[in-house]
Amino acid sequence: MVGTLTPCVLLSRRLSGAPTLHRMLAAHLPWRDLDEGPFRADGPLHAVVELAASEPQAAHAALIEALQPGLWFTHLYETESRDFNRLLLHALAESGYTVLHLDRTDEVDRLFALALAQRAQVWRAHEVDTLRERLRAGESPPDLSALALQHLVQHELAYRHWMQAELAHYPHRVHTVTHAELYRSGLQGLVTVDALFGACGLGQRQARLDDASLLRLLFHADDHASGLRQYAPALQQAYALIQQEAHATIDGWAPQACPQH
Repeated sequence: MVGTLTPCVLLSRRLSGAPTLHRMLAAHLPWRDLDEGPFRADGPLHAVVELAASEPQAAHAALIEALQPGLWFTHLYETESRDFNRLLLHALAESGYTVLHLDRTDEVDRLFALALAQRAQVWRAHEVDTLRERLRAGESPPDLSALALQHLVQHELAYRHWMQAELAHYPHRVHTVTHAELYRSGLQGLVTVDALFGACGLGQRQARLDDASLLRLLFHADDHASGLRQYAPALQQAYALIQQEAHATIDGWAPQACPQH
């Protein structure tokens, strides 16, 4: 279903494929493009983050004013506080924005990639490829044991869990798509992008972006950082620890069964 063309933002987390989707849609959206991370320290809207910490009402008014002309940006929500994210979601809803929520459900792969990125500064696909070649040549792997993996896993999973609950309050302004649906579903990715174009009000995707061009974008977006563990036992061990902690954290959210009497 194709809606009316309205301003929209891309809400995601680091290492979830947001840069590719941002660039893809930026080529067709008429709104001012603030790129990724407009709220970070060097971003054009960082002053609102600082204001939110002391004067949330003033920050809300500043957000409403900033959003009015129509903006397009990617917000990596786990890089800001929950209070700020709640403030932003309210401002977006009040301003009539559509939230494109790019989620990633393969949490263990993402958390392993995040641990690697933080330790070895491999945030982009070409950086992962370079590290892969160095590992194949026999170079020692990054030492992930120095990272607080348990804290990393619990923090990231808890934030995603919280955001899912928050987005449930905005059902008519949120269009959710997953990393797997976009980048790991083959030709089905075309259908996923068609729905995204409809959610943005952009009309028929084929009229703006042909199948071959789109598939090239989708197939080259995934960095497959999780595969690096195959080159070193230490990385395999770190992956297993992340997997164990992720499963334990998620299982801890499950309702406890009532005792039988």
